[in-house]
Amino acid sequence: MANWRELYETTVLETNPTQLQKLIRETEGAISKRLRELDKSSNCVGERHEIAGASAALRRVENRKARRAGYETNTYSSGQMMVIGIAIAFILGFLAVLGYALYLTGVFDR
Repeated sequence: MANWRELYETTVLETNPTQLQKLIRETEGAISKRLRELDKSSNCVGERHEIAGASAALRRVENRKARRAGYETNTYSSGQMMVIGIAIAFILGFLAVLGYALYLTGVFDR
């Protein structure tokens, strides 16, 4: 069995949904095994931190896969949607100010 880091790197790059699910399970198993090994040592804080980050990332990948299963057309994250919304609001605000400025200059009186 490959070490957890190799499995993790392979998993996050996988695009096939069927293979992805299998790799997530294998990576989680390798992480669990490594954590049991680390329980015998108190000198691996850095690796424990890496594992925590990798585990969180695997959950995000799995959650994203689950969301996309029902919503294949939605390819934007909630953060991206928020940025798009803010950009649209900014553009609309700018157009409103521009329209008002043009109104004040009398452009529309012609």
